[in-house]
Amino acid sequence: MHELNCFKRCLYGFKLTKLKGGVMFKNFITVSVVVLLIFSISFAGNINDQRAQRVTPADDEAFMQRIKGMSSTVNPLSVEARSLLGGTWYDYETNNVTARQSAYALDTPDGQDGMHFVFSKIATNGAQRYVTYDYYDFGLGIFYGNQSVDETLGRTGWIRVVNGHDDVPLMCFHSPIFLYQDATEAAYTFSQIVSVPGIGNAAVFPGMALDGDNVVLMGQLANLNYVGGDTVLVSTDYMASWTGRNIWPLEDPLTTDLGVGEMWPSINPQDPNEFSVLYGPDVTASAPNGSIRMATTTDLAATWSTMEIWNDDNIVLPDSEQYVIENFCQMNGMYSADGVYHVVFGAVQGSYPSSTQTELFPILYWNTRDQQMVELTDPFYGRPTDPTVQAALANNRPGNGLGNAYPSIATGNSADELLVVWQQWEDDGAGGIVLLDAAFGGGTVQIFATDIWGSYSNDGGVTWSDPFFVAGNPAESDIYPILPEHFLWNTTMDSIYIDLNYMYDTNPGTSVFATPNSDPSEALWYYERAVVPAVPAGAIAGNVSVVDGYQLAQNYPNPFNPSTNIKFELKKTANVTLEVFNTLGQKVSTLVNSKLAAGPHEVAFNGKDLASGLYLYRLTADNVTLTKKMMLMK
Repeated sequence: MHELNCFKRCLYGFKLTKLKGGVMFKNFITVSVVVLLIFSISFAGNINDQRAQRVTPADDEAFMQRIKGMSSTVNPLSVEARSLLGGTWYDYETNNVTARQSAYALDTPDGQDGMHFVFSKIATNGAQRYVTYDYYDFGLGIFYGNQSVDETLGRTGWIRVVNGHDDVPLMCFHSPIFLYQDATEAAYTFSQIVSVPGIGNAAVFPGMALDGDNVVLMGQLANLNYVGGDTVLVSTDYMASWTGRNIWPLEDPLTTDLGVGEMWPSINPQDPNEFSVLYGPDVTASAPNGSIRMATTTDLAATWSTMEIWNDDNIVLPDSEQYVIENFCQMNGMYSADGVYHVVFGAVQGSYPSSTQTELFPILYWNTRDQQMVELTDPFYGRPTDPTVQAALANNRPGNGLGNAYPSIATGNSADELLVVWQQWEDDGAGGIVLLDAAFGGGTVQIFATDIWGSYSNDGGVTWSDPFFVAGNPAESDIYPILPEHFLWNTTMDSIYIDLNYMYDTNPGTSVFATPNSDPSEALWYYERAVVPAVPAGAIAGNVSVVDGYQLAQNYPNPFNPSTNIKFELKKTANVTLEVFNTLGQKVSTLVNSKLAAGPHEVAFNGKDLASGLYLYRLTADNVTLTKKMMLMK
């Protein structure tokens, strides 16, 4: 570890010299390169030597060709940085919560800015699995190197990271459940803070949250078991002391599995004593086929309240789609600065009740303010019409990545700014799906290829951009997109940075137990910074709000001058009003006020007599109200 600290001091010296400039700069670079080579040999036993390996210019050109010509409201302008984080023979990094495996380290005025990264590493085929830490220095543009957190514990996995005080990383993992911290920022000297042995030393799938001095650590006492012990540890003095708490009571005696997999709490910035967790009970009296629920505590887990987000047994009429959000689906949730809790769902199946097959594979978004489902995926990907594509998304999937999967959500500088990325199936350019040959059992099976896509909102999730390509290469299995808790703006404030880590699975199929996904190969973790242009407020279009079969689409075109069209769909005949309001809440037009039949409808709106600006249109049918924004620009 002495060599590593010396190595860091050399790096810091290089950065200071670079900032100061001067005649000595080129000479210092030469000396630094020699020093780096020497130290890369001296501590190779502790640090993985795969550092600072950037993709080739040919890869960059392939990436730019991949996004060229795409029509979308938002598109990446460039890739500012892309580096290899590390390799691993463990390609099953997550079950159903794409939790934080990266965190910014930007808080202290020490001249050092970077990111913490963690992942589960198997060095060679058949070797032991250990949780691993790495640090990326923004000033130098390199990783310091992979290092196991603690190999004396034996097999460990499911690691997550948050940025603690003074940019010190806090990491939780299993098994049993451990919480570790570094000595300082990127010191690579890790110590244990607390552990939760669980039942038979088998506590698993932890998650954690931090706000000021309040820290929350959660997990299972044993696989599928949460009840009967301290499944929640809370500290109000920054880990100096802990209080053990239990999770919420089971809603129903029929429930046998709370379906949360990895647990990931999020603390409300408006109240550090409040945090929430998503879960999916398998059976309740009101939802015999399962549901998605949210548990919230306002007193650091002393008491809980729960609410239903989605019920797989919601009754719909023919020709209205019905989503089935499995209790093993991928879900990710967090609070924004205004105290609104935002949720994204992947690996969602859906169908029309009149159909006998699954046709819908959307990424869905929901929040506690509006409590309505919004579809983020483009209809081409979320609602494929080709039966071959539909079958492949259900049957040729990489592990648990059914259809479009593993969404990750982050907030920006304000409560209005949201970013979601997800794993999306790759098309062949002719409406078909790209299938890859994967080695399995001495033969081959086919797994569909995936890229990383995203969508951006600048109004708190009311409207979202058209989906845009973020990362990945053609005909590859690029999976597990992971965002830090927040995203950054560049210094000119005209674009945002997507700091993303994701895996390239060289032998597609991400699972250690489910055939045909279990043949191992070395997978590669990448870090990438994509630059995406900011979009003016109200200028985003492209999604559909969905509540129990009622839909309100984004007006098109948007912005408009002076006319635009508004589409909506009713699950049954209903008395309907469609009204337009200005930002003062004054009604400026009533477009519909009558009884309409079930099915799709479209109404034109002309704003020729109105001033330029932001307007809201609101659909009311039965007891359902849906609202969206639109921009008139003359």
